[in-house]
Order: sequence, then structure tokens, then C-alpha cells
Amino acid sequence: MIRNNIVHWIFQNNLVAILGAPGMNEKGGYVSFNVSQFGYHIYKAEDGRDTKFFKPQSYMGYSTAVGHFSGLSSCNNDHILMGMPRFASSTDGHVGSVVLVCGFNQNMVIWKQFTGNQIGSGFGYNVIVCDYNGDGKDDIMVAAPFQRNPVGTADTGAVYIFLGTGNIDILKSINATLSGDNSPGGRFGTSMVNLGDINADGVD
Repeated sequence: MIRNNIVHWIFQNNLVAILGAPGMNEKGGYVSFNVSQFGYHIYKAEDGRDTKFFKPQSYMGYSTAVGHFSGLSSCNNDHILMGMPRFASSTDGHVGSVVLVCGFNQNMVIWKQFTGNQIGSGFGYNVIVCDYNGDGKDDIMVAAPFQRNPVGTADTGAVYIFLGTGNIDILKSINATLSGDNSPGGRFGTSMVNLGDINADGVD
């Protein structure tokens, strides 16, 4: 079974597909398919030169999303977001992470990394791109469905928001999260999808 947030069709008239591969060679990765050229490229996290982004059992590619974030002047392609819900930092444990990747060939570059703030939260379990605030720029929403709420209730879940800035900072956190009704085991954010501007108010 393929999870609904692990495959994305993207740019160039929807002729390129990104398929996450979280179990590839321990660290994960993804595969890009070019339908028009009947070709593909495999990007393995184990090939990354900067080890701070790539840890064993991080599940890179568990979630994927595609957007375009101005400020990356040297990158004219769409940008890939790869969720790593089991990413572990050296000091904070398995807090989860999302990385922003530019390019669809062997010169792919990690431009930015976001990390969770709670061990076992599953930060990066799901990620979507949308225009959250209606300013015409792509924004990012990252789910942490196993996050505890402030009083310690287990698995209530949360969704973090990062706004597109249009400048070299690329994205910024608005220091706000979305949450459900704080029910134990609610796992808010387990499934997310961008439906677009369904009520015509200028906001996705």
C-alpha cells in the first residue's frame, strides 16, 4: 500500500513524479520519475555529504510535498520537502525533521531543515504546501501527530506552520500551531491535504 502523502506529481505539465522511499538503505530517500523521458533518478540519503541531515532510521521520504519558494536565487526548479519523522539530533533524541531540497538530478542541494521540539512527536509524519495566509506565497504545514499537549496528554497531535517570505530567509515560523480537541490518542495532523481555495476567500 502506498500512503497518500508519499507520491507527488509536479511541474513540467505534471510529467515528473516524486516517490518517497523511507526504507531505502536505512536512511531513506526518494525517486524522481520523468514520464516524458521514461527516466528516473534515485536520491539516497546515505549519499548526502552533510551528516547532520541524514541519520539511520530517520525515514527520509515518509512524507513528501512540492512547492516553490522564492529566495532560492540559484534554484529555478520546484522544491521538494521530505519528511523524516524519526530523525534524531545528537542532543534532543527522535524529534523528527523536514528538509527542503532543490533540484531533480544528482546536484540536489539541501537548503533548509526544520526540526521538531518533542521526542516521539512524529514531526514530519505529514507535510503539505499551501497558501495559508493568502499572500500568494507557498507556505508549509508540518504534522506531529504523536505530540503531547502542554499538560502531557499523549498523542493529541499538532500541526506547525512555516510561512513563505519571498526573501533569502525562505521560510519562517509564525510560532503558532494548530491542534485538535486535545483528546488522548486523537493524533491531530495524521492526514492533511490542500483542498485549495474552496470558499473563494483568497486563502487555501
